[in-house]
Amino acid sequence: MRDPMPIHLLILSFAVISGCAARGTSADSGDLHIRNFRQGLMHSRVYEEGSRFTYRDNGPCVVKGRVESRCMWYGFEFNFDASQWRSRLSCTTTFSEPTYLVSPRKRATEPQSTATYTVTLRGFSGRFAHPEYQVGASEPSNLLTICSHSGKEVLRFQMTID
Repeated sequence: MRDPMPIHLLILSFAVISGCAARGTSADSGDLHIRNFRQGLMHSRVYEEGSRFTYRDNGPCVVKGRVESRCMWYGFEFNFDASQWRSRLSCTTTFSEPTYLVSPRKRATEPQSTATYTVTLRGFSGRFAHPEYQVGASEPSNLLTICSHSGKEVLRFQMTID
């Protein structure tokens, strides 16, 4: 049974793993080069690539420190080369409908239209993965994510969950 209210989780502890549709397959801000971008259904890695999916449970969700239900995991991954050992991306995801955001530690009390977060890349090169999840879908949910580095947009991608 679907939960009538969509809930998104933006995991704030990112997995360093790896990673098609973000401004082509690569982006460059001068001192950061992103390549092999992929998005889709995932756990620790993207296992089904795409930008539109029908909601389906594919794993457990942790909300406020406990497994609350099954949910749909999705996200993005990429490879990177950087001129500095630590690089930060500033990312914003905009939701087509106000959405209750949750994390392993808390649940938002009011629905949000955007979520802003920082991605820290460690090392001069590597792989990065950012998993997220959604509990239920009562209507299509359109997400637009834009990430910038040093004030320059390096990632822009969309996902729809029906």
